[in-house]
Amino acid sequence: MKIKKITALILCFAVLTGCSAGKDTADTMGNSKTIKIAVLKNSREQQAYFEKGIERAYKDVLEEYKDSGFDIQCEFYDNSGTYEEVERLTKELTKDKQLTAIVGSDNPEFSESQLYVTQKKGKILISPGRMYDDRLTANDDLCFYMSYGTEDIGELLMKIAETIPDVNLAVCTANDKITRQETQGFRNADSARVMDYVNTDELNVYFDRIVLRWKNLGINGVVMMPHSNDGFELLYRLKREMPDLCVITDSDMDSQREYNEHREMYNNFYIADIFSVDKSNAEYVEYTEKTGPFEDTWETHGYNSFRMIVDTAVKNNTANPRKIAEIIHTSGYKGKGETFNFGKNGTLIPESFEYYDVGNSEAKFIPAK
Repeated sequence: MKIKKITALILCFAVLTGCSAGKDTADTMGNSKTIKIAVLKNSREQQAYFEKGIERAYKDVLEEYKDSGFDIQCEFYDNSGTYEEVERLTKELTKDKQLTAIVGSDNPEFSESQLYVTQKKGKILISPGRMYDDRLTANDDLCFYMSYGTEDIGELLMKIAETIPDVNLAVCTANDKITRQETQGFRNADSARVMDYVNTDELNVYFDRIVLRWKNLGINGVVMMPHSNDGFELLYRLKREMPDLCVITDSDMDSQREYNEHREMYNNFYIADIFSVDKSNAEYVEYTEKTGPFEDTWETHGYNSFRMIVDTAVKNNTANPRKIAEIIHTSGYKGKGETFNFGKNGTLIPESFEYYDVGNSEAKFIPAK
């Protein structure tokens, strides 16, 4: 079900540029100068911020590029959160010859299906959530996975553990592929600091028994990787029993809402970010001082992800998806507080790792390998 474009932005566009029929809609090669981006709305809190960033970026580019000769369009689409609906929407959207890119599902299974369709139809796929990056290849040259790969995130998790002195760790993960891959390094390292491994389902069922075991082993930290964002209640159970427990996790447990409602549970809590936003960057500071702050790093990330496509298209005078993708793969993109460079398989390459000390409200950076 297609929902309406953001009404205010459409009105802004009409006032600033007039109707698109009066514009020069072809580049010097006679190709379309329509930049059209479709955004599939996702349900998670992080994605709401990501989409808010896209809305903000859309408003900005309409103003900045009003005299460029490009017709910039952005439409948002609801989906039921089912594989069938995402696949149907993707197939329908890619029939549009003017479509440049789709900002897709944050579900890894759905994203894999979307990539097959968009690659075949010659459209760019922006993946805003998680993907099975080990399945991505150099042939997926139209895909931009806006996250570090699982090996990089796994490395960051281990680096965070190294910064915490005198911590004896348990590794507690869901039984899904991404979390298993991210924590594989702890098993491979055979670290003496890792004293126990447990599945999140086991912890739920045998909670008292496992907590007693951890206390007897002297465990005072856990690498906790629940499936998606389903682990907050389990986290709070642990924190009530072990208030000083150090918790290391990834962005699946990044939630302003949960933090605001349960602040007392977030001492010694560290989030490995799957992208990095440098808020001290001069361009970031200048922009936010002028137009107002971003509410969340995910909003910044959505803003830059959208502008990556539009800025590259306008500055290189092309709306051709393959040409845009080729330029980004070759030259990367510099946004507000973020620099995007991608591997051959479209995975975001970290310049530096960032993690967040939630209890102290402090972002910390670790050099990437």
